[in-house]
Amino acid sequence: RWVHRDIAVPRESLPEPEAGQYYWHDLEGCRVVTLEGAELGTISHFLDMPANAVMVVKQGAKEHWLPAVP
Repeated sequence: RWVHRDIAVPRESLPEPEAGQYYWHDLEGCRVVTLEGAELGTISHFLDMPANAVMVVKQGAKEHWLPAVP
């Protein structure tokens, strides 16, 4: 019954994140800059991979996949 179906929860049903914590969709559109000041682009979306989450950062046609780890 639930195969090939999207399951979603309305944003207002989610608990407020604690200080220093964020939902992935709250970070989409944020600029990503290296410690040296090089701009990599903006966060497009996240992927949930087996080892850890990955931020997909886009700058024009270029795409960077960065591990989303503390």
